[in-house]
Amino acid sequence: ADVVYRVAVSSSAVPLGTPDLAVAAVFVVFLLGESIADQQQWVFQNAKKAARQGRPGAPALTGDCKRGFLTQGLFAYSRHPNFFCEQAMWVTFYFFSVTASGVWLNWTAIGPVLLILLFQGSTRFTEYMTLRRYPEYVDYQREVPMLAPIPGFMGSKPSKRAS
Repeated sequence: ADVVYRVAVSSSAVPLGTPDLAVAAVFVVFLLGESIADQQQWVFQNAKKAARQGRPGAPALTGDCKRGFLTQGLFAYSRHPNFFCEQAMWVTFYFFSVTASGVWLNWTAIGPVLLILLFQGSTRFTEYMTLRRYPEYVDYQREVPMLAPIPGFMGSKPSKRAS
């Protein structure tokens, strides 16, 4: 509350500075990442549904459509790139409070921490359900990290499962 109070009642408005612009730029990168991942998932789910229903002009039931889950695009680097970007956006939001207050650890960290904990539970549940439904998912889990596409970590290279 102290940070919010100090910023709200400050008699001199602090202009936006380089740290604010840097945090905003990082936020936009994660927003774009989440949007792209969501769009890729949307296109894939519609193609999979059309292929399984045998609609005219639908893609053949091969590759990811046959497998049942997406392994291309951003999903070649992270099994849940949209989840990763969403959580990262909230962390960058926290850094706005840091740049405004000059205090590295403040009470506003509670929001991103709780959201990340919530996402961890739901992501693990999603992983469990997907693994039960699609046996090949275990191979994808070995090749591609669950959230952060960390260089040198498991699947930091694109998945080889494109076909």
